[in-house]
Amino acid sequence: MNERYLAAVNRLFSLQVFGMKLGLTNIERMLRLFGDPRAGNRTVLIGGTNGKGSISAMIASIGRAAGLRTGLFTSPHLVSFTERIQIDGERIAHEDVVALTDELWSLLEPYRTAGEPEPTTFFEALTAFATAYFHRQEVELGVIEVGLGGRLDATNALPRDLVVIADMALDHCDVLGDTLAQVVAEKAALFRADVPVVASGGLPGAAAMIAGHAATVRAPLALLDRDYSFTAREREIDLTVGGETLPALPVPLAGRHQWRNTAAAVRAALELGITDLDVLRRGLRATIWPGRLEEFPGAPQWLLDCAHNPAGAQTLADALPEHHPTVWLCAVMHDKDINGILELVAPKVDRLVCTTLPMPRAARPEDLLAMADRFGKPLTAVADTRAAMDEAARQAGPGGRVLVAGSIFLVGFVRGQLTGEQGP
Repeated sequence: MNERYLAAVNRLFSLQVFGMKLGLTNIERMLRLFGDPRAGNRTVLIGGTNGKGSISAMIASIGRAAGLRTGLFTSPHLVSFTERIQIDGERIAHEDVVALTDELWSLLEPYRTAGEPEPTTFFEALTAFATAYFHRQEVELGVIEVGLGGRLDATNALPRDLVVIADMALDHCDVLGDTLAQVVAEKAALFRADVPVVASGGLPGAAAMIAGHAATVRAPLALLDRDYSFTAREREIDLTVGGETLPALPVPLAGRHQWRNTAAAVRAALELGITDLDVLRRGLRATIWPGRLEEFPGAPQWLLDCAHNPAGAQTLADALPEHHPTVWLCAVMHDKDINGILELVAPKVDRLVCTTLPMPRAARPEDLLAMADRFGKPLTAVADTRAAMDEAARQAGPGGRVLVAGSIFLVGFVRGQLTGEQGP
């Protein structure tokens, strides 16, 4: 792997030492330094709790099918940093990462020298980085996944032509608030007067709260089950908007929860003026979004899912009877609702192998094991992630299936091992 690229990525990741900081001062300054770029001639921001990435990937794929030069910015990555920034399905080239990182450091140097009181964080730098890249590459449609919340997320400094809000649930409560009303308010801060919003809803009460915020700022709102709806058959939906039905739209990702995500993505595409039924279908069929009920054949088979909060765990648990996992290879970040995740998924598997990851946020495997003991399943704690993967495969046996879930970072590690792709 190119040494200059590795050095550039390590440089960017070095900003993680400054942690996560919510606020728009740094990102607004950085965008000015880059010349006030636009992420696309038209830009879509996708917020919400669960399904943001899936909806982003579908909208981007539909944009490509419509002949638009389409940029996609998502986070986190699973295996390679370059997954985060793509144009027309192609990841950013290593040489562009090097050039933009050098430029970024040059722009920031005067502020570093002056001892800036609030150093630029990794996500702030990356948002400006991706926006400048899309602008210079003359992207026509920029699809931007919001990081955390909305109100003070770096992406909220970007101009927007459409906002999409995926299903709402409680997550990152230590930052966004521990009530649904607080979380919805943070996400709804993405709304702007006269900028259309497409929203799914989510937890009971979320839809009404979203409608209230949209009305307050005079943002036109298309709300699932009020302004658009769908009927589903396995991997297809019929979408109804304004009395007109778009039939047989393929659902490109596994799981019934993807019905709602597909409906939101297509409704967003209609808002962007992409109305040709054949284009919509082709875009959906071409969608690639790894780590969402993703199956890998083998002996044993592997099932990878990025569920990492109770709402995600519920959708995963609902889908598991169709997949019949034997062993759950489990790691969770300690700031997540670990018990909430365990109680939904553990009853669906035969045994658990608890592991961890080399990062401060990761819960210890012995702590996971202690929390899972009440389910009466055979439990194993293995601290080394690669060894835990081997142990899960051994316990599943050649004819079994290993579920990998609980942490996006765990899914990324296992996927890299299975595909042979190496980061960063």
